[in-house]
Amino acid sequence: MIGAEEFLLLISATLFLCYVSGLIYTKTRIPDILILLGFGVLLGPVLGIFQKDTFVAISPLMSVVAICIITFESGISLDVKTFRKALFKSFTLTILTFFTVMLTVGFAVHFAMPETFSLLEGMLLGTMVAGIST
Repeated sequence: MIGAEEFLLLISATLFLCYVSGLIYTKTRIPDILILLGFGVLLGPVLGIFQKDTFVAISPLMSVVAICIITFESGISLDVKTFRKALFKSFTLTILTFFTVMLTVGFAVHFAMPETFSLLEGMLLGTMVAGIST
Protein backbone atom coordinates (compact mmCIF):
# COMPACT_ATOMS: atom_id res chain seq x y z
CA MET A 1 0.00 0.00 0.00
CA ILE A 2 1.27 3.46 -0.81
CA GLY A 3 1.34 6.22 1.76
CA ALA A 4 -0.54 9.48 1.65
CA GLU A 5 2.44 11.39 0.26
CA GLU A 6 2.93 9.00 -2.64
CA PHE A 7 -0.80 8.99 -3.35
CA LEU A 8 -0.97 12.80 -3.46
CA LEU A 9 2.16 12.93 -5.59
CA LEU A 10 0.65 10.44 -8.04
CA ILE A 11 -2.62 12.39 -8.23
CA SER A 12 -0.78 15.69 -8.67
CA ALA A 13 1.49 14.30 -11.37
CA THR A 14 -1.48 12.78 -13.18
CA LEU A 15 -3.44 16.04 -13.08
CA PHE A 16 -0.41 17.96 -14.30
CA LEU A 17 0.11 15.44 -17.09
CA CYS A 18 -3.58 15.76 -18.03
CA TYR A 19 -3.11 19.50 -18.40
CA VAL A 20 0.11 19.15 -20.40
CA SER A 21 -1.32 16.41 -22.62
CA GLY A 22 -4.31 18.66 -23.33
CA LEU A 23 -1.93 21.37 -24.51
CA ILE A 24 -0.04 18.86 -26.62
CA TYR A 25 -3.33 17.70 -28.14
CA THR A 26 -4.31 21.23 -29.21
CA LYS A 27 -0.99 21.67 -31.02
CA THR A 28 -0.30 18.21 -32.46
CA ARG A 29 -3.70 16.43 -32.43
CA ILE A 30 -2.11 13.48 -30.60
CA PRO A 31 -4.88 12.21 -28.29
CA ASP A 32 -4.17 12.90 -24.64
CA ILE A 33 -5.36 9.42 -23.69
CA LEU A 34 -2.30 7.97 -25.45
CA ILE A 35 0.01 10.13 -23.36
CA LEU A 36 -1.78 9.14 -20.15
CA LEU A 37 -1.67 5.45 -21.09
CA GLY A 38 2.03 5.77 -21.80
CA PHE A 39 2.51 7.44 -18.41
CA GLY A 40 0.73 4.54 -16.72
CA VAL A 41 2.75 1.92 -18.58
CA LEU A 42 5.96 3.77 -17.77
CA LEU A 43 5.25 3.97 -14.03
CA GLY A 44 3.84 0.46 -13.79
CA PRO A 45 5.31 -2.38 -15.83
CA VAL A 46 8.37 -0.57 -17.26
CA LEU A 47 9.88 1.19 -14.24
CA GLY A 48 8.09 -0.81 -11.56
CA ILE A 49 7.42 2.26 -9.41
CA PHE A 50 3.81 1.25 -8.76
CA GLN A 51 2.48 -2.29 -8.56
CA LYS A 52 -0.90 -3.48 -9.79
CA ASP A 53 -1.95 -4.41 -6.23
CA THR A 54 -1.49 -0.80 -5.17
CA PHE A 55 -4.11 0.40 -7.63
CA VAL A 56 -6.47 -2.40 -6.74
CA ALA A 57 -6.29 -1.19 -3.13
CA ILE A 58 -6.84 2.50 -3.91
CA SER A 59 -9.32 2.12 -6.78
CA PRO A 60 -12.42 2.64 -4.57
CA LEU A 61 -11.02 5.97 -3.38
CA MET A 62 -10.02 7.02 -6.89
CA SER A 63 -13.45 6.16 -8.27
CA VAL A 64 -15.13 8.29 -5.60
CA VAL A 65 -12.81 11.20 -6.37
CA ALA A 66 -13.48 10.83 -10.12
CA ILE A 67 -17.25 10.78 -9.58
CA CYS A 68 -17.00 13.87 -7.35
CA ILE A 69 -15.01 15.76 -9.97
CA ILE A 70 -17.34 14.74 -12.80
CA THR A 71 -20.51 15.69 -10.93
CA PHE A 72 -19.01 18.97 -9.72
CA GLU A 73 -18.00 19.90 -13.27
CA SER A 74 -21.46 18.92 -14.51
CA GLY A 75 -23.05 21.17 -11.90
CA ILE A 76 -20.85 24.09 -12.85
CA SER A 77 -21.64 23.80 -16.57
CA LEU A 78 -25.38 23.20 -16.09
CA ASP A 79 -27.67 25.63 -17.88
CA VAL A 80 -30.53 26.18 -15.41
CA LYS A 81 -33.00 27.46 -18.02
CA THR A 82 -32.55 24.39 -20.20
CA PHE A 83 -32.73 22.19 -17.11
CA ARG A 84 -36.05 23.72 -16.06
CA LYS A 85 -37.47 23.28 -19.56
CA ALA A 86 -36.52 19.62 -19.74
CA LEU A 87 -37.34 18.74 -16.12
CA PHE A 88 -41.02 17.86 -16.58
CA LYS A 89 -40.47 15.80 -19.73
CA SER A 90 -37.55 13.88 -18.27
CA PHE A 91 -39.36 13.28 -14.96
CA THR A 92 -42.43 12.00 -16.81
CA LEU A 93 -40.35 9.71 -19.02
CA THR A 94 -38.49 8.33 -16.00
CA ILE A 95 -41.66 7.62 -14.02
CA LEU A 96 -43.40 6.00 -16.99
CA THR A 97 -40.36 3.86 -17.75
CA PHE A 98 -40.05 2.81 -14.12
CA PHE A 99 -43.67 1.72 -13.79
CA THR A 100 -43.70 0.03 -17.21
CA VAL A 101 -40.64 -2.06 -16.35
CA MET A 102 -41.90 -2.77 -12.83
CA LEU A 103 -45.31 -3.96 -13.99
CA THR A 104 -43.96 -5.94 -16.94
CA VAL A 105 -41.35 -7.79 -14.88
CA GLY A 106 -43.71 -8.22 -11.93
CA PHE A 107 -46.53 -9.76 -13.95
CA ALA A 108 -44.17 -11.81 -16.14
CA VAL A 109 -42.40 -13.35 -13.16
CA HIS A 110 -45.65 -13.99 -11.31
CA PHE A 111 -47.37 -15.64 -14.26
CA ALA A 112 -44.27 -17.56 -15.40
CA MET A 113 -43.54 -18.97 -11.92
CA PRO A 114 -46.69 -18.62 -9.79
CA GLU A 115 -45.64 -21.25 -7.26
CA THR A 116 -42.33 -19.44 -6.62
CA PHE A 117 -43.34 -15.77 -6.81
CA SER A 118 -46.52 -14.25 -5.50
CA LEU A 119 -47.76 -11.11 -7.23
CA LEU A 120 -46.27 -8.96 -4.46
CA GLU A 121 -42.88 -10.68 -4.74
CA GLY A 122 -42.99 -10.33 -8.52
CA MET A 123 -43.68 -6.62 -8.18
CA LEU A 124 -40.82 -6.33 -5.68
CA LEU A 125 -38.47 -7.98 -8.17
CA GLY A 126 -39.89 -5.69 -10.87
CA THR A 127 -39.15 -2.70 -8.65
CA MET A 128 -35.54 -3.82 -8.24
CA VAL A 129 -35.08 -4.30 -11.98
CA ALA A 130 -36.82 -1.00 -12.77
CA GLY A 131 -34.67 0.85 -10.26
CA ILE A 132 -31.54 -0.42 -11.94
CA SER A 133 -32.76 0.23 -15.48
CA THR A 134 -33.97 3.81 -15.02
